[in-house]
Amino acid sequence: MQRSVVRYLEERRNDEAAKVLGRPPDEPLVYLERLRLADDQPVVLDCSWLPASLARPLLHVDFTRTALYHELQDRCGLRPDAGWERLRPVLLRRMAELDDAFEFRIAVEGAAARLAAQRRTKRDLGLLHKAYLELEQGRETARFRAADNVFHLAIADAAKNRFMRQAIENVRAMTWVPLDRVISNVFTSAHEHHAQILEAIENSDPDAAERAVVAHIQRAQQDLHRVIQ
Repeated sequence: MQRSVVRYLEERRNDEAAKVLGRPPDEPLVYLERLRLADDQPVVLDCSWLPASLARPLLHVDFTRTALYHELQDRCGLRPDAGWERLRPVLLRRMAELDDAFEFRIAVEGAAARLAAQRRTKRDLGLLHKAYLELEQGRETARFRAADNVFHLAIADAAKNRFMRQAIENVRAMTWVPLDRVISNVFTSAHEHHAQILEAIENSDPDAAERAVVAHIQRAQQDLHRVIQ
C-alpha cells in the first residue's frame, strides 16, 4: 500500500523555481514536499512547485493518500500537460555527501553483518529468506527498494544492536529516498550479493558475511556513479 508523509505544504518564494515556471522571481509559489512510502518504507522524496495564483486551493488538501494531478484538476480546474525536472545536476552536487553515506554504510553494515552471522536466530533467518524471495520476484523500483530495505534491516536486527539498527535505517533512508526519482530501474548487479550475504549469515560465517555486504555496497556505489555521471 502506498501513502505519503507530507513534510511541507505552504507558500514560498524561490527564484529558480519561479524562473522555470516562467513567473516573476518574487511571485509566491505553492511548495509541496512529500515522502512517498510503499509498505511503510520510504521510496521517493517528491518536491513540487506551482504558481500560488493557480494552486492556492491545494493548501487545504490532505496529500497523504491523494495524487497532485487529481487535486489540481478537481480543485483548481487545471490539467497539466507538461512538467520539468532537473535531477542529475542536483545529485552531482550531492555526490560527496552520498559517498560519505556509502562509506558509513560499509563500516556499520559490514560490522552488523559480522554480528548477525554470530547472533542470528531461526526467526532472523526466516525474515531474511522472506525478504530475499521478494527481491527475487520483482525489479520494479518501489517494490524492490522496500524488500531491499527489509532485507538490510533484518540483518541489523539479527546483529542485536539497537544503535547499529537505528544508524543503518537512517543512512539508508538518506541515501535512497532522493535517488529513486532518478533511477527508474534498480541496480540488479548489486542484487547478486544478496544470496552470498544470506548464505554467509545462515552458515554463521562472519568473515564471509562482512565481505559480501561490503562488496554489495561498493557495487551499488559504483553503479550510482555510472548512472549519474
